[in-house]
Amino acid sequence: MPRLGGVAGGEANAYSGGMTQKPETRSDVVIMFFSAAIFAFFGFRLGQGSLPVALYLLIIWSLRGGAVLFGLSGILALARVRMADVLYAVAGAVTGVLFIIAGVWLLLVAGIGNATGIILLLFGLWNSYSALRSLGLTGARSPTAPHDEIR
Repeated sequence: MPRLGGVAGGEANAYSGGMTQKPETRSDVVIMFFSAAIFAFFGFRLGQGSLPVALYLLIIWSLRGGAVLFGLSGILALARVRMADVLYAVAGAVTGVLFIIAGVWLLLVAGIGNATGIILLLFGLWNSYSALRSLGLTGARSPTAPHDEIR
């Protein structure tokens, strides 16, 4: 059954004469580093604009913390540390919840039609659901998704 990572071990490769990373492991590492890059880009480039200071700090530190944790999970995955999968899923869940809070807060402050608030809310819901699915806390699993249950 597919799962996030597969970083705990490798598979024998007759052509290389040793153990190599499975293709799913390499793609998971790319996803981890891509997530870190996106979060870092917005976490360090986002301007305050007209946001209240506390809301702005919640958003940027959620992004910055997510960038660090996703990057760390990618490094751990490269080192084939099993906890990389769990760290990635937990970081996704925490940042998802923080984005839900920020999205609702922004919708209350700026009005229900605020596009940024809606995007934050939807992104938070998606991240949280994917993380919970990775941790096996929902009944749904996709046979090909990178966020499948960790075993």
